[in-house]
Amino acid sequence: LGTAYRRLKKWDDALESFLKAAELDVQNNDVLASIKELLGEHPDGRSKNAAVRKRLRIARGEPEVDKRVATSTSANSASSAGGAASGMDAPIVQEEAAGAVTSGEQYEEALKTLKGQGELEYTPELIEQFRTKVFDTIKETHTPGAEVRPIVWFQPGFKTDDGQDVCCVATQAAYDSPEMLAQCTSFLRTYGQDMQAFASMAVVPKSMIAYPRVWEGAAKANWPFKQNQDGLFLQMESREGKRVRFSSSMISAPQTF
Repeated sequence: LGTAYRRLKKWDDALESFLKAAELDVQNNDVLASIKELLGEHPDGRSKNAAVRKRLRIARGEPEVDKRVATSTSANSASSAGGAASGMDAPIVQEEAAGAVTSGEQYEEALKTLKGQGELEYTPELIEQFRTKVFDTIKETHTPGAEVRPIVWFQPGFKTDDGQDVCCVATQAAYDSPEMLAQCTSFLRTYGQDMQAFASMAVVPKSMIAYPRVWEGAAKANWPFKQNQDGLFLQMESREGKRVRFSSSMISAPQTF
């Protein structure tokens, strides 16, 4: 059907048809190739590129490497590269962005450049700076009515211009099912190892968790909130261990982790 629409130059109908086919069989390379070709022919193909990538990521159950990094262009390159190296977040129509990382080879080169700046020394002060920086970022963005996406922040073990940069990975579909969570966890472990991360912090809105819903049926001592209480789960991991906290607001001090 998509091919028929394409011949008639009914671009939107053809794209929707191919996308539905891809969602049924996301490993079908012929369908994916047709989508790529169609976006090249579509008069508005470039503007539809991001939405197409998102639908295909959701169909694959893959997390999204977030391009937003706190301060470092070098860390940003490595964060962007993580998606290309794992086959995630690769554009159907290539964006013309200077310095974009689009292959596994470029990912390895970006990591080599980043590591070439030298390693950081692990100190409690560095971890506290990381925790405070992420916590402050959450407070700035977690305003009434604002959309908060699941995201995992990392403190890389490499030196950068100021030595305090962080990077992050968005995990939009990770909590949809046990299978997606397992896949996302595997990717995050690999990404953390590549970045020689000293610490990580996962920030997950309760409203976006389909699995695991640990609060359902939990004893009052383990879940002192109402069952329908919305908020954020925050999980901090470092050499000192792992701590999980639920916050119904972002006014508490970071030391409560």
